Amino acid sequence: MINVFQPKLGDEELSAVKEVFASNWIGKGSKTKTLEENFRKWIMRGGGQTIM
Repeated sequence: MINVFQPKLGDEELSAVKEVFASNWIGKGSKTKTLEENFRKWIMRGGGQTIM
C-alpha cells in the first residue's frame, strides 16, 4: 500500500482521544453527540436534510 499522507495529531487531538477512552463511551458518548449536532448544522447550512 502506498501511504498518500501521514496524519498528524497534536496534543489537543491526543487529549480528546484519551478523554473519550477514559469515559468508556466510545460510540455514543457526549463527543459523538456534539459531532452529530455540528455535522447536522453544517449540512443544514447548505439547505440539506439529515435524519438523526
